Amino acid sequence: MTSVQLNWALPETLQVLAASGDDDLVLEIIEMFKSDTAHRLQLLREALSATDGARVKAQAHAIKGSAIQVGADSLAKLCQRIETEAPTRPCRDLEGLVCQAEADFASLCRV
Repeated sequence: MTSVQLNWALPETLQVLAASGDDDLVLEIIEMFKSDTAHRLQLLREALSATDGARVKAQAHAIKGSAIQVGADSLAKLCQRIETEAPTRPCRDLEGLVCQAEADFASLCRV
Protein backbone atom coordinates (compact mmCIF):
# COMPACT_ATOMS: atom_id res chain seq x y z
CA MET A 1 0.00 0.00 0.00
CA THR A 2 1.85 3.04 -1.18
CA SER A 3 -0.33 5.95 -0.09
CA VAL A 4 -0.64 4.81 3.53
CA GLN A 5 2.25 4.42 5.91
CA LEU A 6 1.48 2.54 9.11
CA ASN A 7 3.50 1.30 12.05
CA TRP A 8 1.80 -2.07 11.78
CA ALA A 9 1.04 -4.64 9.11
CA LEU A 10 -2.39 -4.58 7.53
CA PRO A 11 -4.24 -7.89 7.58
CA GLU A 12 -4.79 -9.67 4.30
CA THR A 13 -8.35 -8.38 3.83
CA LEU A 14 -7.22 -4.76 3.96
CA GLN A 15 -4.19 -5.50 1.79
CA VAL A 16 -6.53 -6.94 -0.86
CA LEU A 17 -8.71 -3.81 -0.70
CA ALA A 18 -5.66 -1.60 -1.10
CA ALA A 19 -4.29 -3.69 -3.95
CA SER A 20 -7.61 -3.44 -5.77
CA GLY A 21 -7.41 0.34 -5.70
CA ASP A 22 -9.54 1.00 -2.62
CA ASP A 23 -6.84 2.95 -0.75
CA ASP A 24 -9.40 5.58 0.26
CA LEU A 25 -11.58 2.96 1.90
CA VAL A 26 -8.60 1.48 3.74
CA LEU A 27 -7.61 4.96 4.91
CA GLU A 28 -11.15 5.54 6.12
CA ILE A 29 -11.12 2.24 8.05
CA ILE A 30 -7.78 3.14 9.66
CA GLU A 31 -9.01 6.60 10.62
CA MET A 32 -12.19 5.12 12.12
CA PHE A 33 -10.03 2.66 14.07
CA LYS A 34 -7.87 5.49 15.41
CA SER A 35 -10.84 7.64 16.38
CA ASP A 36 -12.84 4.81 17.94
CA THR A 37 -9.85 3.39 19.79
CA ALA A 38 -8.88 6.79 21.21
CA HIS A 39 -12.43 7.14 22.55
CA ARG A 40 -12.52 3.58 23.88
CA LEU A 41 -9.16 4.00 25.61
CA GLN A 42 -10.60 7.05 27.35
CA LEU A 43 -13.61 4.96 28.42
CA LEU A 44 -11.24 2.18 29.55
CA ARG A 45 -9.28 4.69 31.63
CA GLU A 46 -12.55 6.02 33.16
CA ALA A 47 -13.69 2.48 34.00
CA LEU A 48 -10.33 1.77 35.59
CA SER A 49 -10.58 4.95 37.69
CA ALA A 50 -14.09 3.98 38.75
CA THR A 51 -12.81 0.49 39.64
CA ASP A 52 -15.48 -0.99 37.39
CA GLY A 53 -13.98 -4.30 36.32
CA ALA A 54 -16.92 -5.21 34.09
CA ARG A 55 -16.55 -2.02 32.07
CA VAL A 56 -12.77 -2.45 31.95
CA LYS A 57 -13.29 -5.92 30.51
CA ALA A 58 -15.92 -4.71 28.00
CA GLN A 59 -13.78 -1.84 26.70
CA ALA A 60 -10.67 -4.03 26.45
CA HIS A 61 -12.72 -6.57 24.50
CA ALA A 62 -13.99 -3.91 22.06
CA ILE A 63 -10.53 -2.45 21.50
CA LYS A 64 -9.09 -5.95 20.99
CA GLY A 65 -11.64 -6.71 18.28
CA SER A 66 -10.96 -3.49 16.40
CA ALA A 67 -7.21 -3.93 16.70
CA ILE A 68 -7.41 -7.44 15.26
CA GLN A 69 -9.42 -6.15 12.29
CA VAL A 70 -6.71 -3.67 11.30
CA GLY A 71 -3.69 -5.79 12.16
CA ALA A 72 -2.64 -3.95 15.34
CA ASP A 73 -1.63 -7.23 16.94
CA SER A 74 0.42 -5.89 19.86
CA LEU A 75 -2.49 -3.73 21.01
CA ALA A 76 -4.88 -6.66 20.57
CA LYS A 77 -2.66 -8.87 22.76
CA LEU A 78 -2.47 -6.26 25.51
CA CYS A 79 -6.23 -5.83 25.46
CA GLN A 80 -6.71 -9.60 25.54
CA ARG A 81 -4.64 -9.68 28.70
CA ILE A 82 -6.63 -6.84 30.27
CA GLU A 83 -9.89 -8.54 29.29
CA THR A 84 -8.76 -11.86 30.74
CA GLU A 85 -7.42 -10.41 33.98
CA ALA A 86 -10.16 -7.84 34.67
CA PRO A 87 -12.59 -10.27 36.32
CA THR A 88 -10.03 -11.58 38.83
CA ARG A 89 -7.60 -8.72 39.48
CA PRO A 90 -8.26 -5.43 41.23
CA CYS A 91 -8.44 -2.53 38.79
CA ARG A 92 -5.41 -0.86 40.36
CA ASP A 93 -3.38 -3.92 39.36
CA LEU A 94 -4.36 -3.41 35.71
CA GLU A 95 -2.98 0.15 35.59
CA GLY A 96 0.33 -0.94 34.07
CA LEU A 97 -1.37 -2.91 31.29
CA VAL A 98 -3.68 0.00 30.48
CA CYS A 99 -0.67 2.35 30.34
CA GLN A 100 1.04 -0.10 27.98
CA ALA A 101 -2.07 -0.22 25.77
CA GLU A 102 -2.21 3.59 25.66
CA ALA A 103 1.49 3.79 24.79
CA ASP A 104 1.16 1.08 22.16
CA PHE A 105 -1.77 2.89 20.57
CA ALA A 106 0.17 6.17 20.56
CA SER A 107 3.03 4.38 18.84
CA LEU A 108 0.65 2.91 16.25
CA CYS A 109 -0.72 6.35 15.47
CA ARG A 110 2.69 7.85 14.73
CA VAL A 111 3.10 7.99 10.97
